[in-house]
Amino acid sequence: MTLPSLLLAAASLGLGILVGVLHVLSLRWNAHLFVAGGSLAAAFGAQLLRLALVGAVLAAVAIAGGTVPLLTAAAGLVGSRALLVRRLARA
Repeated sequence: MTLPSLLLAAASLGLGILVGVLHVLSLRWNAHLFVAGGSLAAAFGAQLLRLALVGAVLAAVAIAGGTVPLLTAAAGLVGSRALLVRRLARA
């Protein structure tokens, strides 16, 4: 692996972590929309937007960098999501 590909993989990992954190924090907000009894369309729209943003970021990483950056971004997303969900469950 060359230095530029290592840097791209590291940047992808960081991007995946950031997207994972934003995904979990927006999930908390989205769950509140479902439970609060407000507009069901707004809650479903927010859910669709959350998932579309994750998909768009992963697709952009795959197109721009290929397999290794995609896997590192996905690992960052899943890892940060797992840690944050565990931490928020205890709070």
